[in-house]
Amino acid sequence: MITHRRALFFTAALCAVNTVGGCSRDDTLSPPQARPGVDACAACGMMLADTRFAAALAFRDDAGAVQRRIYDDAGEMLAVDPPTTEHVFFVMAFDAGVWIPAADAIYVHARSVMTPMATGVTTFADRAAAEAFTREHNGVVLAYTDARARAAAGALGVDSDARTP
Repeated sequence: MITHRRALFFTAALCAVNTVGGCSRDDTLSPPQARPGVDACAACGMMLADTRFAAALAFRDDAGAVQRRIYDDAGEMLAVDPPTTEHVFFVMAFDAGVWIPAADAIYVHARSVMTPMATGVTTFADRAAAEAFTREHNGVVLAYTDARARAAAGALGVDSDARTP
């Protein structure tokens, strides 16, 4: 015979398990947490050091689970073909310090700006901030599709005297 106290305990335990299980399941296509010194870049294996240049990919695999990859340089991410049709690329907005969808970002390619993998790509949420950065660093403002096209053509990079902003 189950006592009232034991039934209450089992009910509470079952609720706790369901709550933990429900909270740990994340099925949204959202970016990962960027953890410098912990996360390794999916393209080159280098440890994430400067999140201002980070990018990410979230996608649903064939089993329906959400997978996330982080990149230490947005220029590297631009050259990546998504593994599935259900995916979202993200970039860290240099001006805001938050993840934004890559398709919504404003890209600046400046050969004078050293980025982690020397692509010279910096991303912005605000057009005015991107244009100011472009003037300061002698760069060019690009839309997402143009930035991807440059990456595919191998047209990204920096000069030998490039500096990290």
